[in-house]
Parts: sequence; structure tokens; C-alpha cells
Amino acid sequence: MNVLIQNLLKVAKIDAKAISFDKEPGNLVDTTEEVLNRLQSMISDKNILIDWNAPREIVVIHDKLWMQEALLNLLKNAIEHSKPGGKIMIQAKNSPIYTELVIQDFGEGISAEELPHIFERFYKSSSSKKHGSTGIGLALVKAIIEAHHALITVESEKNAYTKFTIIFMKF
Repeated sequence: MNVLIQNLLKVAKIDAKAISFDKEPGNLVDTTEEVLNRLQSMISDKNILIDWNAPREIVVIHDKLWMQEALLNLLKNAIEHSKPGGKIMIQAKNSPIYTELVIQDFGEGISAEELPHIFERFYKSSSSKKHGSTGIGLALVKAIIEAHHALITVESEKNAYTKFTIIFMKF
């Protein structure tokens, strides 16, 4: 319950613009790898293969701690919804006008009916209910990403995959 209240307060503060993000140029690859290191025991416990494809450095303007919070939520969800021995694919790439970060698992997936609602506060998909979801995590992720003037999208197919794409514009 404590985590639920903390995350709800974070979303409310972001929405009210009561948080000042300390955004500066930083390596998104390092930010992502630090989150993966924090989740290593979960990854090992489920014997998940992380297929991480990125150049050594991708600089984007972001608040490292808040971005780690968003990535932690996305990657924990990917691990929880992956089958034991499954794979999570993470790709980062640069273009002249944007940077893209993709996190894709090949687990339970989300039904087409539920997909439009997953970023709503308190929404719990049928598969997330078994994992003790609070229904706040993805709302918090979206708030953090949008506070960085970035975009997050999701694609999914039930019993096949879920793919989150974050796009950071360079202008």
C-alpha cells in the first residue's frame, strides 16, 4: 500500500508541475544499464535473456533518476510478464531528429480491448492482476516520459509480445 501511495503522489506532483526535473545531457545507454543491474536478481531468478542492442553512447536530455524510475517500471513489468527462460529485447537507436528506446517482451501480451487503457491510473489488465499490480506504474511511466517532452507508445498481441517505444525528439 505504501508503494501505491508514493507512486500516486509522484504522478499527482508531476501532473501539477510541482516537481522540477533536473534534465541534462546524459547517456541513455548508461541510464538503462544501471536499471538492468538493479534488476539482475529478478532477471536471473526467471532465467531471462536480455537481448540489448545499442551503440555505446546515446546522449539525450533527461533527469537520470526519474528516467530510471520509468525504465524500472517498464523493465519490471517485462520481467514479470515474461515466461521463465524467456527473452526481453531492448534496442536504442539514434537518428538525426530523434532517439528511440524500445523494450519488448515475448510473454503474456495485452488484449486489444485492454491496450487503450493501460496508461490510465488504477487500470489493471487481466494479466497484471496476478502479479499484484497497483495500476499506477504505467501511469507514472507515461507522466515521467511526457515530462521529458518525449512520447511513449505500446503495441501488443495477447500471448505473443508487448513492445513499449519511447521517442525523444532532438529539437
